[in-house]
Amino acid sequence: MRTQQQSSSGLVRWAANSPDAALVTALASGTMAGATAYFARRRMKDSEFIRDIPLVSLSEVPAIVAANPDESVLVKVKGEVRASQPLVAPLSGTQCVVVRTMKVRHYEEQRKTIVKGKKTSKKEGASSEVTNEKNSWKTGEEQYGVEELDTDFCIVDTSGGAARVSKDLLKDWIGARYFDLIKAKDEYQPVSNSSEQRSTKRTIGYSLKEYVLPLGVEIVVLAEAAIDPSAEGGIILRRPSKKNMFDRARMTNTYLVTRMSEDALLDDIERRGFLWLGSSAITGAISLTSLGALHFARDGSIMAAVAAAAGLLAAGTALFVYGQDRRKERRDMVKEQRDRASTIPSAPVVE
Repeated sequence: MRTQQQSSSGLVRWAANSPDAALVTALASGTMAGATAYFARRRMKDSEFIRDIPLVSLSEVPAIVAANPDESVLVKVKGEVRASQPLVAPLSGTQCVVVRTMKVRHYEEQRKTIVKGKKTSKKEGASSEVTNEKNSWKTGEEQYGVEELDTDFCIVDTSGGAARVSKDLLKDWIGARYFDLIKAKDEYQPVSNSSEQRSTKRTIGYSLKEYVLPLGVEIVVLAEAAIDPSAEGGIILRRPSKKNMFDRARMTNTYLVTRMSEDALLDDIERRGFLWLGSSAITGAISLTSLGALHFARDGSIMAAVAAAAGLLAAGTALFVYGQDRRKERRDMVKEQRDRASTIPSAPVVE
């Protein structure tokens, strides 16, 4: 109890002696809390989007799109990567649809550490300060020469359906965090350069790395499906047709291509969300504590901090309720689109 009182009084004294610093701390940490809360909410929305869109077979997609010609049709599909003109990775020779090569320079950098100590004279018995310089080498690496190539590709599944995957999906600024390539080659080449041995930073080797999205690998795609007669299966999977990055659909939904299973993808998203949420809680607590200490130092009251906390709680509750309403609207829309497709009569079989 005494320790807590001392800590509280210490915060109040700090706020009283440095009111500007306390205000800056409150504002800066409050801003960080808001930013990290946004990213936490974004991860929650990613998780909700993945759970709300049911997995359908590729053979079902054309009927769903045809039944909803005036609406954006969101689908979640899974299939193997195929391409009529695949790329050949230059280092590994792997047939693929995306290949990224990069060069990495490995180096050693000299670090100097100043060590201070005392030296005692045996004859005089007096001690004096001495300064020694300690040298050490720290390894590091720097990446350069990154090149990436891609080609048109599609996915097929066991239902016999197919759909082209837009290359824009691979570069989506939100969904890109869930898309990773497979390492196909990693060659290390050591070097011995005597001219650099006396330098404070010397090269010790180079790496050539290659990453690919090979043919035959299974991927999950969450995207907008649209009719495209030139595409495999007559369907293209793409980002929303509106190009405005602040379009409501773009900011609400996450469009992605991933090699992860749905369970692994959800685990990854929720882990990221909890980390952002924890960061938001910590920075928010710092902001409210600084604000409370500042006002208590001025007028002996913490009501400003209490009011701010109540306001944040009310705003968070309102956003949560709004988000749940939007989620219900999306689930209802997806269900209605699927129901429309199921009511379209099948074409008669011509014998």
